[in-house]
Amino acid sequence: MIECDDTDPSVKSLAKVLLTDFDNRYAPACSDSGKVKYHREDTIGKYNRYIGIHQYFFVASFLDPRVAPLLSDMMTPDDYNMLKSDVIDFMVAKLKARSDNLFNENAPKEKSAPATQPPQNNSKRSQLKDKMFRGLNTKSLDAATATGNDPNDNDTALRAVCESELDRYLHDAINKGACAMYDENDAFNDPLKWWKENGAKYPYVANIARKYLAIPATSAPSERVWSRLARILSLRRACLSDDLVGRMMYVKENLLFLRKHYCSLRKKEMSKDLHHLVDLEFNYLIATDECDEDIDVGENDHLLDF
Repeated sequence: MIECDDTDPSVKSLAKVLLTDFDNRYAPACSDSGKVKYHREDTIGKYNRYIGIHQYFFVASFLDPRVAPLLSDMMTPDDYNMLKSDVIDFMVAKLKARSDNLFNENAPKEKSAPATQPPQNNSKRSQLKDKMFRGLNTKSLDAATATGNDPNDNDTALRAVCESELDRYLHDAINKGACAMYDENDAFNDPLKWWKENGAKYPYVANIARKYLAIPATSAPSERVWSRLARILSLRRACLSDDLVGRMMYVKENLLFLRKHYCSLRKKEMSKDLHHLVDLEFNYLIATDECDEDIDVGENDHLLDF
């Protein structure tokens, strides 16, 4: 763009500024290699901006079966091994936290609960725990945590288990092409769908993949929410309560989900003798094929005279 003769001079000037800022913030690990630099700690530079690529981006890329085979060519060997070591540390920390929680729940409780404290629903807690750790290989975890009383022995055993499983995941991703970048229709494959189908093969890796792959890659979705909120909470509607605005935004952002599951969700909240009213309520939901221009959310209020 900068070297093209047909580019407008103002566009060239802006492109040079952006390119300089990009080079300063995302300098390569080596001046001649062009490899991406891995930062363990967040570094804030001018205008409160991150310098370098955020650590979580590398972790999410490492846990993405489509991208993991490419990382070794994009990073120096030292940075790649450092990233791999950090991923193993995250896995160990996650398993240790889970082991501590299970130990605390199974430990005998003192009979000193106050009379005002409501009884806890142990069956519900056990159901939630089963859902949280569904698909995990608890046998190998128990074997790893039962090596002895020395915490260092436990950490070493857990790390060995996590490293072995991570190596299996990387071997399958690199050598067997676990998940291609594109499908047969030339569309991006979904890594979350792949982990849903293959999480049982690598339960410890999947445990942290759920955490880091769920992080939005950019702040653009949240920025769009703020923009849509500004169309609802305008000068003409400045007295709307926080609760009402929140409910309006919830319906707006989750309309597809509400239309799909509204009847089943509502019937759980109502007695059976009122279930026949749910279909009537459903008819008042906005149709998903309607355009935003057909719904008054106050986008033209700035044109009105006050």
